[in-house]
Amino acid sequence: MRENIKHYTKVFWFISLFLLGSFVNGREKNPQQRRLSKSTTTRPEKAFFNHTTNNNWMAVTNYGSYGDPNSTSTGRPSAQWPAGSGNNYLYDAGLWIGTKIGGEAAVSTYFYSPDQEWLPTVGFSGEIGSQVGGASAKSIEDSYMVFDDIADRPESSHIPIGLKVFQRGLTWSLPDYDDFVVFEYKIVNTGLNGNLEDVFVSFWYDIDVSSSDDTEPHIDDLVDYEGWDGSDSHTDRLDIVDPYDFDADGITGYDDYGVPFLKDMQQNPNYNPSMAEPDGFFDEWALLLDPDGDTLRWQADVEDLERVEGEVAILEDGTVLLGYLYPRSMSYIYDGDNPGSSSNDYGEREKTPTNEGFLGGQIIYSSAGKQITAEDGRSYMGAYSHQWWNWESDPGTDKDKLDYINGQHVASQGKKFLNNPLELGYPQFDYRFLLSVGPFDVAENDTIKVVFSVVCGTGLKDLRQNADNAMTAYYSGSDCSPINPCDFDEGSHWALPIPPNIPLLSYSPITGGMNLVWDNSAESFFDEAQAVNDFKGYQVYRSQYNPQGWELIGVFEEGDARSGSFVVDMNGDTLNQKDMNGEWVLANLPSVTNTYSDTGAVTAWGDTVVAPIYGLPYYYSVSAYDTGHPDAGLSPAYSPLSNYKKSADNAPIPVFTKKLYESGDSQPGVDRVIVVPNPYLGSARWEAQYEDRLMFKNLPGLCKISIFSLSGDLVDELAHTDGSDIEYWDLISRNNQSVVSGLYIYVVEGGQKKHVGKFSIFR
Repeated sequence: MRENIKHYTKVFWFISLFLLGSFVNGREKNPQQRRLSKSTTTRPEKAFFNHTTNNNWMAVTNYGSYGDPNSTSTGRPSAQWPAGSGNNYLYDAGLWIGTKIGGEAAVSTYFYSPDQEWLPTVGFSGEIGSQVGGASAKSIEDSYMVFDDIADRPESSHIPIGLKVFQRGLTWSLPDYDDFVVFEYKIVNTGLNGNLEDVFVSFWYDIDVSSSDDTEPHIDDLVDYEGWDGSDSHTDRLDIVDPYDFDADGITGYDDYGVPFLKDMQQNPNYNPSMAEPDGFFDEWALLLDPDGDTLRWQADVEDLERVEGEVAILEDGTVLLGYLYPRSMSYIYDGDNPGSSSNDYGEREKTPTNEGFLGGQIIYSSAGKQITAEDGRSYMGAYSHQWWNWESDPGTDKDKLDYINGQHVASQGKKFLNNPLELGYPQFDYRFLLSVGPFDVAENDTIKVVFSVVCGTGLKDLRQNADNAMTAYYSGSDCSPINPCDFDEGSHWALPIPPNIPLLSYSPITGGMNLVWDNSAESFFDEAQAVNDFKGYQVYRSQYNPQGWELIGVFEEGDARSGSFVVDMNGDTLNQKDMNGEWVLANLPSVTNTYSDTGAVTAWGDTVVAPIYGLPYYYSVSAYDTGHPDAGLSPAYSPLSNYKKSADNAPIPVFTKKLYESGDSQPGVDRVIVVPNPYLGSARWEAQYEDRLMFKNLPGLCKISIFSLSGDLVDELAHTDGSDIEYWDLISRNNQSVVSGLYIYVVEGGQKKHVGKFSIFR
């Protein structure tokens, strides 16, 4: 819930008071659980679908929204990056489409309640998986939603435009292509208002960087734009970084957090003009190197390297640079310096995880055609406008919304592409961006096509690289390019390798370890993109505390020649060891199997894997991988690490090693039960890992645990029935409330005996 209202002057703002409530300017900022449609029509109910195969997890809905503003309570991912970290970057987001009908502004939106004007279309409840929309997925995991605005919504004074949106989400688990979610849009004019002119498609994103900041993740953000913005600013002509390190001096112009040394002078603690590293290309222009691409020319002079604007880009070793150079069209938000703190916490790098991610939205394709004419005289496809505002300027009418889209709102300051707030004299605050593309003229039954990506990365360096990778993915396999664009129904797109099926995995604790079993569906997988069955083997991964930072603990390969193998994990790391002469020691890998027992071992490549530690939470995942295609320059593709245990809402579920009693084993009496840790200290260092958890230890295999307050009220009951020696309590009462600090009594009943003990909680 947003409860801070900021008063500002032209130069600075300061926090003046805190409001207890959920409405700002009469508009609901943090709606409670979204209501399901109660329409008497046959429209499907509103629903969420969670993309969790990549490194940027995202919930999408069948009514035009992205992320979940209630992710803290629901567990749904909301631009959760890195995947499995629980660190969400997105508060809420939605699709806007605006035009004029009869001379009056009409904008269909997903926005704060009540302006949620898209509804799921009859017959389309939404899908996610490897088969959607009646066809195979284009990526490893596609989502498919259809929604429309063809309904009166009197609570929002909505004017239906008559649009039906076919939305496909695409995600990959491949190392260079796993930090973004891509959306293809087909937007059909159903003819409700006849032919439509000057239609704009916009992407509204309220980003809060990030949920690991448990106090004010939203109040200290900054917003910016990457791309050609004409006379609105001069950052699109800036050359201060050398991301490819063309001069091979080991310096790129970025600091260790991926932030340019010359960005945000007022706040960046690493700001250092002497660390600028120009390379001859403008930084806000994407450079995709491709031997089949155009001959590139320098955009800016670099005197000490004898690079001259307009001349052919030739490196010092004589290499002529070939590829594609175009301005990005990307809005993004990142963490600035919290005004409520006396220290400079730009990026809040002391948090766990840190807030160093930059989250952005990029236009990849638009059927509006080339809209930008740059100083080089060439035309490029790109955004129409980039706007930002804070909650004090949330638009309340369709006219306000369309004015933002056109860059004509009073808050637009006469600019279609607004500068970074710091450049305009405004500080960090709670910002949203609106990135728009168009205009489109759409006759009845005609279709607008747009491709948009949601991208995250460490600092601006990785954000730019990941955005460029999304563009590369779009044109892979295509005869088109960012310079000569084409839509996703023209020829081949997204020709990235597809790994074998994700194995169906089950695992459970055994005494001293964990037993894993998975199916063999991956072994018969046919890769349609390569027209082969190229299954190669399985890799078994394990992690502690969270489903990230995975450790490779086992590899199984098929075929007769399993000796002399390099072991490469799905991140591209070679794990083989070297001998005394510095030569690689190749591994003799075991044959393909569908079972594995994690009880500690020395791997085939010489690493020691310790047995799971008693009482700690673990996650397991099994990835199937293919042979790769070296002739085509393709490395092996790995299925994502997404088959660990999850709840119904896709929240990760850990497993714990424990002692399992077998028939005939002697079991301890209930008088030996202890609670650890006791006392539980809410500020204990391990709390972030154990996440509010007490362990009852030395239990018999079957018993009941009752927990009481000092006054004798029953707080919770735990039925221990799994035949092990431990049981966990999450400090949540039977009334689904977090328990408070204090002294508690527990009673363990097993057989005909009882044991009474006590423990204390300090939060």
